Amino acid sequence: MRRAANAYDCAACGRSYPVLFGIADFRLRGDRYLTLEAEREKAGRLHAFAAGTDFAGLVRRYYEITDDITPRQAEGYVRALLDAPARAQAALVALEPATGIFLDAGCGSGGALVAAADRWNGLVGLDVALRWLVICAKRLEESGVEALLVCAEVEAAPFADHQFDAVLAADLLEHVRALTPALEGLADQLTPQGRLWLSAANSHWIGPHPSTGLWAAHARSAASRARKGSGGVDPLRHVLPLNASRVARAARGAGLDVVSTSAKRLNRAQIAGASGLARPAARLYAAASQTPGVSQALAAVGPMFEILARPAAGRPMGA
Repeated sequence: MRRAANAYDCAACGRSYPVLFGIADFRLRGDRYLTLEAEREKAGRLHAFAAGTDFAGLVRRYYEITDDITPRQAEGYVRALLDAPARAQAALVALEPATGIFLDAGCGSGGALVAAADRWNGLVGLDVALRWLVICAKRLEESGVEALLVCAEVEAAPFADHQFDAVLAADLLEHVRALTPALEGLADQLTPQGRLWLSAANSHWIGPHPSTGLWAAHARSAASRARKGSGGVDPLRHVLPLNASRVARAARGAGLDVVSTSAKRLNRAQIAGASGLARPAARLYAAASQTPGVSQALAAVGPMFEILARPAAGRPMGA
């Protein structure tokens, strides 16, 4: 791969990959929400708007120009994104001791990169959505954090294998096209002693979906009818239904050892951010998620789960 003025030229495949808004874009297709052309156009609009606003203003602008999100949903998403560095703390603790290079796969708005800045020696953010990397770049600029941002699919990341000592994949896997290739891509990124932390919403959970608030999120057709009936679009239309046992099996098949599986933990900021009757429930869940035995059981039926994994012993380099 050779860097030209505004692109990376690949001798192996004969393609040229553009650098847009200071971010290398190695995609051959858009995500499942926008075409590649439409996504780049939206990223350009956000980049232009970013010059005259702060990170919070840019996030709010994103939801103003995103027509499949209701104003109420947007308010909740904005609050969550502003609090993202605090919410990333529990995952980063699970990846310690912090050494070497850190990769946030599916970095979104960059909250975990900001939280990881004083822990690892180098930071890389990877995301399939250029629009979110534009937002991430604004956050990093405001926070004074340096990180390399790359736009690509996790199963086709443009990195040499075994470059990263810690890989975070928070709430990523339900948004990939296929589970096994994504996990194989994550496994390839790890050094032999590296660690992977991932989390996902649990399709066995019968309560509200953790990020959208839709009830019975696994009942895809019912959720779709409910949203479309109010004039909107089903926000779960491209979400892959996952559960802890399925992801653990796929991780082992990708050449990873599963160190632990548990209910996804909440930190104090997340509990404090809950409102009304949700706050006592959040406290109860937080206590259960930190109780040995109970946490593992809750991973099977609760709203979210987390898995810590590492390369299996004897996994061939490049496998």
